[in-house]
Amino acid sequence: MATDLSELTAIINTFERPTAVRRLVRSIRARHPELRVVVGDSSFQPTKVEQVDYVRLDPDAGAGAGRNALLERVETPYFLQLDDDFQFIRRTRIARLIAPVENDLFDLVAGDCIRCKRKLRVFVKKRLEQYHGLIELRNGTLRLTPGQRAVRQGVSVCDIAPQFFVARTEQIVAAGGWDADLKTEEHEEFFVRLKQHGVRVGHRPDVRVMHWSEMPANYVPFRLRSYRPLAAQKMGVTWWIDMNGEETTYPPATADQRAA
Repeated sequence: MATDLSELTAIINTFERPTAVRRLVRSIRARHPELRVVVGDSSFQPTKVEQVDYVRLDPDAGAGAGRNALLERVETPYFLQLDDDFQFIRRTRIARLIAPVENDLFDLVAGDCIRCKRKLRVFVKKRLEQYHGLIELRNGTLRLTPGQRAVRQGVSVCDIAPQFFVARTEQIVAAGGWDADLKTEEHEEFFVRLKQHGVRVGHRPDVRVMHWSEMPANYVPFRLRSYRPLAAQKMGVTWWIDMNGEETTYPPATADQRAA
C-alpha cells in the first residue's frame, strides 16, 4: 500500500555518535528519499549530517529536551520517533505504523527493535528486544508487565512500547512531550504520562529496526548517568518493578521536591 510520507516527519536526537546517526540517515534515504528528517545534535563537537534538516542543540541537552526541540519543528500531523543508533532494514515498514494512526485506531504505534552488537569486526550478534507491555501506577508503586491488553486489527493494545514509533503530533504535544529534566532514562515517565493523558498506544511486532549497541568512549560517562531516581520522584514512585520483575525502592519525594 502506497503511503503519503508528506504527512510524516522523522525526528532523531543525537549525542556524540556521528557514525551511528549517519548510518541511520543513509538507511532512511535508501528507502524513503522523500521523507523529511530532522536531526538535533547536542554533541560537544557536532558534525553536521547531510540530507536532513540539521538543528544544533545546546551541548548535552539530553534526550527529553532534545526530542522536545525537534517536536517543536514538526509541522506534519504525524511524526516518527527514532533513536540515533537505529538502522532501517527490509522489515522497517513505516506504512504499517502510520495506517492505524491515520485510521484513528491509535494515537501512537510502535515497532520492535533488534539489538545488534558487532563482534571481531564481522560477526553481528542479534536479539529481539521485547519492550511492550502494561503500566500500573498505584499508591506509589509502578509495575511494568510485558504483554498486551488486547489485539485490535493486528495491533497490540498496550501502555508502553519501544521508542521507535509513529505518533499523532498534536496528542504528544498536548501530553507535554518528554520531560526536559530527564537526560536519560526518560522512557517510562514518558509513557506513564501518555497513559494519564489517554493516549492510545499500540505495538506491531512485524515492523522492526536494527538497534546497534554502540558506546563510544566520549559517550559512555554521559550515558551511564542515572536519571531514574528523578523520574521516580516526578511520578511519585517509591517502588518500581520493571519488565524483568526487578524491584527498586526510592525515598518518597518531599513537597518541595514535587513543586520544583
